Amino acid sequence: MYRRLAVIAAVLLTAAACQDDGPAATPQTGDGSFWSTVPQTDDQRLEVLRRMRAMDTCALLPRAELAEVGQLRTVGTDGLNSCRAELDSSERYKGKSVRWAMGGPAPEVKNDRGTTERLGDVTITLLADKDTLSAEQAGQLVQRSCSATARFPSFAAIGLWVDTPLGVEPCPIAKSLITTAVSEWKREPRQGSAAETITTVLTGADPCAVLPRLGVTAEPAQQRVSSCTFSYHGDEIRLAYEYSAESLATAGSPAFTVGDRTVYRDATDELRFYNVAVGPPLASENRGSLGPRLPAISLTGKADAALEDVVRQVLTLFP
Repeated sequence: MYRRLAVIAAVLLTAAACQDDGPAATPQTGDGSFWSTVPQTDDQRLEVLRRMRAMDTCALLPRAELAEVGQLRTVGTDGLNSCRAELDSSERYKGKSVRWAMGGPAPEVKNDRGTTERLGDVTITLLADKDTLSAEQAGQLVQRSCSATARFPSFAAIGLWVDTPLGVEPCPIAKSLITTAVSEWKREPRQGSAAETITTVLTGADPCAVLPRLGVTAEPAQQRVSSCTFSYHGDEIRLAYEYSAESLATAGSPAFTVGDRTVYRDATDELRFYNVAVGPPLASENRGSLGPRLPAISLTGKADAALEDVVRQVLTLFP
């Protein structure tokens, strides 16, 4: 069926900021006013990222709120900055699922589809599956879906996706939950606030922390919460932290080892890809044919020598 996870991914994870090892996040104000301020300087942009990384994504939707949607079966870490809940039936297309993630900073963009409204100074956008489908395509759906995005004036953003069985409208659920997530976001729940959150070596980690070891810097406005893009030895390199399926973390061929870690290399005509796991599989994680997910780093660029050097330096951060 039509999947819309990518519909808002590009804007949700639009360029953010990054820096060398920086100071700890500023203490919470307690009233959420920090997120209502448009960053004007690089330091302010970096502070948005620091405070986002310090937050527990799974804590943005309290279990009592999820219980209003249906009988909660499972809830827990879905990605480095995302969480997922499964509700009601475990039978395919019969139950409900909710996935939510932090992203950004993401500038507000005009969307000609779906509906947009204001929640105080936060912009909420809802996009139903039927908003993007023809009548014929809509008639072929096997389940319903709706995505919601909340953008703060600080450019921080929350994305939320809801799947429901046919006959259950997903957007009212998405609207209610995104409203709750905005409220909880302003409380800035610390990492570990949700008992179900899986903590790994990548939890709260800054992907730009390796830059001082490389002797380079990155443009803050071009960086993201879980990735860092920078120039090194004439190559533009993108370094990402992620929870990657085992089959993806080991894609390509073994290139070299660093200690007991094997680094894998893959390539196209233009690009080179390096991947390496930096931790054990996520607890109780099984993704079938793709294998369990692993905390991993991935690098993309064009020059093997530069990429290999970066990989070796990054791995010194994860002894």
